[in-house]
Amino acid sequence: MPAEKLTKKRLIQIIIMFVILLVAFGYKTYQYYQ
Repeated sequence: MPAEKLTKKRLIQIIIMFVILLVAFGYKTYQYYQ
């Protein structure tokens, strides 16, 4: 049970990092094309 919880927490952290990178990249691209 604790291992499963840790894996879920890790997965959430990876998803958050990926979303932040995607938003930052998208924002830079949007500014570039404006």
